[in-house]
Amino acid sequence: MDTLRVEWDWQHNHDPFSANEIKQNRIPKMVKQWLTERVISGLNWKSIHQLMQTTEIIQMDSDAVTPEANIIKYDHVKNLIRTRMGAAVMEHLPARLKKFT
Repeated sequence: MDTLRVEWDWQHNHDPFSANEIKQNRIPKMVKQWLTERVISGLNWKSIHQLMQTTEIIQMDSDAVTPEANIIKYDHVKNLIRTRMGAAVMEHLPARLKKFT
């Protein structure tokens, strides 16, 4: 029997936990509120992304103006959806099970 052993040593080319990385990936409070409202209303990433790609927003992009919607990434939406789902589950969890969370 032939076997193959593979060792993988993946390294980031940056520190994802550095203060600078966190600052760059943080979205403004107003944008986060808008995004949260869209997630609560049931929109998924595809729908939110389509909203951000409207003609009016794309035309605003210039050297002088950068629409804040351009900084929203898939991970922002994914994390918000997971957070909201977790909160919804906790709301309906029986008290006897909440002590395990």
